[in-house]
Amino acid sequence: MTEAGAEPSSRAWSGGGALLVVVNHTSRSLWSVGFKGCEGGSWGADFLEGAIVPGGSSLWEVSPGLYHLRAETADGTHVERFGVSVGYGQLVRWVVEDQG
Repeated sequence: MTEAGAEPSSRAWSGGGALLVVVNHTSRSLWSVGFKGCEGGSWGADFLEGAIVPGGSSLWEVSPGLYHLRAETADGTHVERFGVSVGYGQLVRWVVEDQG
């Protein structure tokens, strides 16, 4: 997790896959983040350790593939993005914004 307004560092990246960064541009903290393969299944465990404050971000190393992404704000609102392609060696950024 990074401080609000800071860009995540890829220094911890092993280079064996791809990077997924979730940026919180909502007015509330994100309390949970999940991602799963597009072939189905459950969201599984929450990948977030703590919260992403407004303006903050968090970074994960993932295997290349096609993913569905889900974030939950502090008030229980779910924001989802489907069919996100993550290629080998690629950094993919998902900016979560307030829903109108």
